[in-house]
Amino acid sequence: MWNVSGRDWKGKPASYIVSNVLRGVGGGNVILLHDGSHAHLGADRSQTVIATDTLIRRCSSEGYKFVTIPQMLALQ
Repeated sequence: MWNVSGRDWKGKPASYIVSNVLRGVGGGNVILLHDGSHAHLGADRSQTVIATDTLIRRCSSEGYKFVTIPQMLALQ
């Protein structure tokens, strides 16, 4: 279902996550990022939150729009 991964599960800094996403992003991509539900495994998603904010601002400024999967499928 996704075709671009931020590889945020590696516990790397936000800049690493942003770089991974921007390297593969284009129109019609589905970006995979993880939520904070893995706290019991020691996962810290604070870098994912920072990266998400950065990605939304940067991609929006470049003309990309963020939509739900059903919205994206309706456009095709």
